[in-house]
Amino acid sequence: MTFTFFYQSVQFVKTVRYLLPIYPTMALMAAYGLVYAWDWARRPRRGRLLWLRRLARGALRAIVVLVIIGTGLWAVAFTSIYTRPVTRVAASRWIFQNIPKGATLSYELWDDALPLNVDGRLADASYRQIRMDLYWEDVPEKREQLYQWLQDTEYIILSSNRLYGSIPRLPLRYPVTRRYYQALFSGELGYDLIATFTSYPRIFGLEIVDDAADESFTVYDHPKVLIFKKRPDFSLENVKAILGGYPLDRVVRMLPKQVSAAPNGLMLYRSEWAAQQAGGTWAEIFDPNSLMNQLPLLWWLLILEGLGWLAFPLAVAALGALRDRGFALAKVVGLLLWGYVTWLLPSLKWLPYTRQLIAGALVGLAVLSLGVGLWRRAAIGAFLKARWRLIIVYEVAFLAAFGAFLWVRCNNPDLWHPVTGGEKPMDLAYLTAILKSVSFPPYDPWFAGGAMNYYYFGWVLLASIIKLTGIVPEVAYNLAIPTLFALVFSGAVGIVYNLTATGGEDEKGWFSRPLRYGLAGGCLLALLGNLGELTLVVGGLRQLGEGVTFQTHVPFLQAIVQVGAGLWQVLSKRTPLPFRSEWWYWNPTRVMRYGEINEFPFFSFLYGDLHAHVIAMMLALLALGVALQVALRGRALHQGEDLPGATRWPGALGRLGLSTDMAFSLGLGSLVLGALWATNTWDYPTYTLIFLIALAIGAYEERQRLDRQAVLWLGVRGALTVVASYLLLGPFHGRFGSAYSQIELWRGPRTPLKDYLVIHGVFLFILAFYLIALAFRPGVRNGLARTVRFFGRHWKRRWRAWALYERWVRCPTLGYSLAWVALAVGGA
Repeated sequence: MTFTFFYQSVQFVKTVRYLLPIYPTMALMAAYGLVYAWDWARRPRRGRLLWLRRLARGALRAIVVLVIIGTGLWAVAFTSIYTRPVTRVAASRWIFQNIPKGATLSYELWDDALPLNVDGRLADASYRQIRMDLYWEDVPEKREQLYQWLQDTEYIILSSNRLYGSIPRLPLRYPVTRRYYQALFSGELGYDLIATFTSYPRIFGLEIVDDAADESFTVYDHPKVLIFKKRPDFSLENVKAILGGYPLDRVVRMLPKQVSAAPNGLMLYRSEWAAQQAGGTWAEIFDPNSLMNQLPLLWWLLILEGLGWLAFPLAVAALGALRDRGFALAKVVGLLLWGYVTWLLPSLKWLPYTRQLIAGALVGLAVLSLGVGLWRRAAIGAFLKARWRLIIVYEVAFLAAFGAFLWVRCNNPDLWHPVTGGEKPMDLAYLTAILKSVSFPPYDPWFAGGAMNYYYFGWVLLASIIKLTGIVPEVAYNLAIPTLFALVFSGAVGIVYNLTATGGEDEKGWFSRPLRYGLAGGCLLALLGNLGELTLVVGGLRQLGEGVTFQTHVPFLQAIVQVGAGLWQVLSKRTPLPFRSEWWYWNPTRVMRYGEINEFPFFSFLYGDLHAHVIAMMLALLALGVALQVALRGRALHQGEDLPGATRWPGALGRLGLSTDMAFSLGLGSLVLGALWATNTWDYPTYTLIFLIALAIGAYEERQRLDRQAVLWLGVRGALTVVASYLLLGPFHGRFGSAYSQIELWRGPRTPLKDYLVIHGVFLFILAFYLIALAFRPGVRNGLARTVRFFGRHWKRRWRAWALYERWVRCPTLGYSLAWVALAVGGA
């Protein structure tokens, strides 16, 4: 049963008749559930809230009784349809009795033709019948044929809802046919509905209308039959006026599954487009002479810093197990929560996207933060008192990183490169469209009337600051790049700090050991490139010295000599390297021979593309921070640390491993994962997997064993996170369409080892050196490590050491074995 149910559940078309084989098992399971619920309600209850328990027991008993009675009544009602003739038979008898012989009737292809041969009467001998193929694609030929069908037909007979219930759901594929059904049912087409035949489930004189049920539920034994008759005032010119105004060259041949993935054909609805057009002019939104635009840097930094402190209590609530209580990520938390509210309400069409909404959301965030801050005031106060030096270093690191890249943008504020181009026109256009939109999805700046079908959420986070202040986009763009760089740098500092801090003396002082590691980690992430620059320089030097040639059998000797000759020319003759200036930063991002792009953070910030993957980096670090929180929380609880809000909730929720601090962490984790999906989609599976692994570590550390309870906690927390991450960004998913969405193994060329080492060589060297140092540190009992240390200590007497090694280790003699026995006996 499980396989059948799951398989049908994930299909696009979930036909009820395919579930027939498992209905008996499902009925037995439902019956068992009712019996279990009834027995649970009969158990005696004690303790607090006894009245509430009694109320719940009574309600549960009532539900059980209602289910049983309801099942019986539905069975009686449904079987009543079999006490009456099938509607197609009843309609056929009515046709023979009321429609004169020789009349022209039409029926639809893929549906039953009426009348049926009943009571000894033959349909073919009584009427002329026309088959209308309305599933035919909407092409000019079909429309002309439809005109002819309507001209010749006196009675239109629909023997079920098979076509008129499905075709109108594809308005872009069947615009003419959809309008045909609308005009037929409304009477505009020149036909009147003269007879309707139904056979609904009925009980006690009440009918249960099931017209909206799945087609296969009604079409076989009680379909709704409709008969239309042509009026005397029918006019073919009127029909052409109704159906002829649709340009069939714009028909989009989409499958129903594709329609669900791209509602309204990726276009804005008329009401949305009208609201966007009336949303305000450029001058109304941006005033270059305003106070904000006279001092944009000051206002920008004030909002950023204020947002970080505003969100800090919420970061403490969600990231309380981290040694820095999430302070390094507080600005990102504030941007995310603020931007999410300003996006959600316009997406639901509850409020327009205006400065008033953005300011109101900021006030709401402040109120929420104040409430949480009062609740956690003891923990926050203790942290500020003990870690004020850390906070100052964090802020200095953030402002230094911001200032460094602000200097870069001031020296190169142009948003376009004359040779390598870039995506800045697209980024600025999308950002501006979001700023000018009054609802989401934003309008498409490249296609009039279209909806922005892109993962645009990251720009919304930045747009909150821009639209509130009114800073003109070309300036705000150049402020956003340093902001993202600073958030990524400081976020990396915080992540590494929390990974290496163990508490106690190592965290004290201005530049403690974990803080030094954190600053190094920030530099490695935000500043370090790859070995592409080195290969570029070596290649350029060799090209300068390629005139030096000679015959040699020594590998790489000629290349080394040529590089040396080229270096001599650069140093002595000041000969420039033979490549363009932009190659210094461009070529290291194109080291792979098949043209794949291998950008790294520093290039992205230096190049200045405000693209989705650049904005997503700060969210990725926040996702890592929340993952680190849920992983470290279990160990902190096991070691007896006092984490506010960590007490599990009473009752069933507590048994599922839920508590207040876990709810904050899962909520923030769900939101940031969902935001990654809507900001840079390919980051979602990666960081979701990391988060689930962190949840597993946290559950194991909290229980100190892998038992059923730990697995239950992991399952509940993981399911809540994944489901919530999708639902929280539901409006985005509902309006985003993708032409393809599959995961397959890469079948193209593989990455050569040389290219892989150029891209990741620096990090691989650091990692390998660390693992070697870890393996050969004092106290390690690994045989290989001890051997290497032995020869290292006695390198000057290595031949004597080797002889001892051969005698006592590599080829142990009987004396060697007896010596160990003697040592054992002596020790006893």
